[in-house]
Amino acid sequence: MSLDVSRGSWGPLSKSVFGGADYAYHRQQGMSSRELLNWVDSNMNKFSPGPKNQPGGGGLYDMMVRNADTEDRLKLEAQRRKEDQAFMKAQADRELEALNKLATVPVYNNQSMSIGNNQNAGGVRSKATDASKSKSASKGTYSLNRRTMQPPLNSILGLGIQ
Repeated sequence: MSLDVSRGSWGPLSKSVFGGADYAYHRQQGMSSRELLNWVDSNMNKFSPGPKNQPGGGGLYDMMVRNADTEDRLKLEAQRRKEDQAFMKAQADRELEALNKLATVPVYNNQSMSIGNNQNAGGVRSKATDASKSKSASKGTYSLNRRTMQPPLNSILGLGIQ
């Protein structure tokens, strides 16, 4: 790949070597920092010869390395976010499917809920008191103890299915 290296204006050499003005121009044209860094690495003879601009000098080359690393990290993070969102969506879809299956399961057993014909209401059992067991009371008394009943899952979820 060939790059235009004539954007500089600091001196006669700036029209023939790659410098900060060339870097800024090509970034504005849509090239990535990694692409530009790769080009500079393979064309060091066309890179600005100033000692500060050379690798490790703290100038242009080092800035290009930092920018390229930052771009790479941001791309990787964006890809991970995209994968995480796809995973979370798939998980939510599985949970909705499971809830829809639960919605089709009958919640009540009609026989255990019936009252009458000497049957107690569902979840209620009779228990004789100590007084009625000893037969000291003339009419026997009963206390009703209710079991704690769990509300149907559909009502908790607000599905409105009975």
